[in-house]
Amino acid sequence: MAGCGGSLKEFTLALAVFTLVAGTTTPSLWRHVLSSSRFLPQSLSNASSPVKAQIAFDKNMIFPGYVVDAATPTNIFVIDANGEKPELQLSKDDRSSHPVWSPDGRRIAYVHERDDSSRKWEETYEISVMQADGKDPKHLAFIPGAPKTIAWSPKGETLAFDGFVPGPWEGNISFLESSIYLLQVDGDKTPKLLVKDGSSPSWSPDGSQVAYTCVSKANPGKRKNSFCLIATDGHSKPHVFRENAWNPIWSPDGQKIVFLETIKKRVQLMVCNPDGSNLIRLTDGHHDVQSAAWSPDSKFIAFTEKRPMEDEVIQTGPLHSAQVPRVFLVDIDGSSRIPLGEKESLWCHDVSWSPDGKFIAGICASGIRNPSTRRQRAADSIFRISVTDFKGKPKIVARDGVGQAVFSPVMNSQ
Repeated sequence: MAGCGGSLKEFTLALAVFTLVAGTTTPSLWRHVLSSSRFLPQSLSNASSPVKAQIAFDKNMIFPGYVVDAATPTNIFVIDANGEKPELQLSKDDRSSHPVWSPDGRRIAYVHERDDSSRKWEETYEISVMQADGKDPKHLAFIPGAPKTIAWSPKGETLAFDGFVPGPWEGNISFLESSIYLLQVDGDKTPKLLVKDGSSPSWSPDGSQVAYTCVSKANPGKRKNSFCLIATDGHSKPHVFRENAWNPIWSPDGQKIVFLETIKKRVQLMVCNPDGSNLIRLTDGHHDVQSAAWSPDSKFIAFTEKRPMEDEVIQTGPLHSAQVPRVFLVDIDGSSRIPLGEKESLWCHDVSWSPDGKFIAGICASGIRNPSTRRQRAADSIFRISVTDFKGKPKIVARDGVGQAVFSPVMNSQ
């Protein structure tokens, strides 16, 4: 067993246990025995080794407060994932958010909100880009509406983004309408409409297509989400891939697409080939999935799913039946699923993978509260969670008020 974390004696014992229960143990479970930290190669199982990657995030500067009649002051930071060095503040205008790394890790695209109440809604938000150290910030273009998603093309030449604007009233209901635009980072600074009635763009790894959420009118007062595809050449029509589905995300190797779909009134995690074949439901149908993220090797998906609150301090109070998001890890055939951060009662609403696939950065709150103050010990903080050492304790990297956090796609050079 040269090169493995466990001893030959431990491995032999595990093999004997597997042999005894082979009639009831699935191959997937056996893979987890082998992939536990004791039997991983040392390069992966040593979770205490330095995490040579950075995390970019935006942060509410007056957390836990907020502003009612103006933008809540928000700035962008980066921090080493080890959490051993102070965070570095990249923006200081109190109006920057939604950081997204370029594929080479050298630049960060973000949203800047203009401080000018006289401007039109369509001229309030703008796409900007800066160097990874915060230098040379550049305004690229105004976004026709409030953005939710920014996505770099695989070669780092183009940004796809959505923009939400108030739609017409239908009776006493007004829906937000969105469209997806493409913007050249170093070329023409005029956003080009890719498709109307769309949001949450995700590039195919070859850059030829964008998967996205398309919206259609079901009947008066209602909208229906679908998972759609469109070529980025601007000469083809959208293809409705699957109805009652949304938030599609291409795998890094381009072989799969994961998305959310409503099945029997529950939001489920689904995966399929880009041509629609080999459709698999990855979750059990008993809980609602909120978000998902691919591992860099395209073999696993981290996702958040609502589960009953298990907080001994407040479970007998008015929130005793509340649902909170937990983090899970699942392989692409759905046969193996592992909870993460369970012992620490972490509630995480978003996740991002480290470029080496060893860690996940989650924006989480700790469900463990101080019994005397009844306050959470951490709220909207970045927790670094190991996916190779399940016994390791998650580490707080940045504390309180974080809105979006993304691992750099490349490892640090030092």
